[in-house]
Amino acid sequence: MHTPPTSSCGRWFDAAAGLSGIKDLAAFEGQAAVLYEGLAERHGAVAPLPVGHYQQVRLVLAPNTGAEPPFNQSVVTMDGVTHALEVPSGTIKIVHGFSVDTPQPTELTLDFDASQSVKKRGNGTYFMTPVIRATSSTAG
Repeated sequence: MHTPPTSSCGRWFDAAAGLSGIKDLAAFEGQAAVLYEGLAERHGAVAPLPVGHYQQVRLVLAPNTGAEPPFNQSVVTMDGVTHALEVPSGTIKIVHGFSVDTPQPTELTLDFDASQSVKKRGNGTYFMTPVIRATSSTAG
């Protein structure tokens, strides 16, 4: 795997879009974020988290259902081949304490390191052990 190091949130959207099956390969910069925004608008407003302290965030992924693309989670290698990507538990757990206070919004930034997260097994299959750094701040 050849992936450039990045701290860009855009790469997180790209990774999430690929893992969730929304878009395997972006055609233009920011495409994944635009697609997610469209999905959010279609489903309506999201209720805010209640005021309090939280210890973790869990991302639940749809499982791969077939042996051929398109996969819900996949990786595209340098030769352009799409491979199923196994996420062992089907859940990405991000342990990072943060507080939600009113009336200031709380920002949670997730820095996903694809080059450290995706691994190839000896049998040629791919799996992910996510390396994600979380930071939080209160806007104001």
